[in-house]
Amino acid sequence: MIFSSFQLIKVFTGTAEPVAIFSQPKKTMTNKALVDTGGQDQLKMIELIQKDPFSLLSDTNSSFNPFASIMENVVIYDVLNLLTHFVVMQFLLSLGFKFANIGVGLLRPINVTVSQKRIDSAIDNIT
Repeated sequence: MIFSSFQLIKVFTGTAEPVAIFSQPKKTMTNKALVDTGGQDQLKMIELIQKDPFSLLSDTNSSFNPFASIMENVVIYDVLNLLTHFVVMQFLLSLGFKFANIGVGLLRPINVTVSQKRIDSAIDNIT
């Protein structure tokens, strides 16, 4: 429980890296073509937005991906790794809390109060 608490603090402050469960594929798409062509593809994108803005959501109508430069692949994988790290550490924290709760429950004394009348009636019923 203490380990996962410190691990969460370290990861979110940037002093430690989360475990890389999701990794970036080796082949990455770059969007240098938009910069090199002098903005001609940007004009195509503007025309496409004016004609049908929802066509940008699918890659069937165009030969270029206009949303490729919105978010880098590395950022997406970092967010996924942070999210999975957070979920796993929260699971360990809740598991540690439950074990600690059981341990504290076992350490408490169990007080049973029985009146003398009940003891006498129980003895009378046995005999």
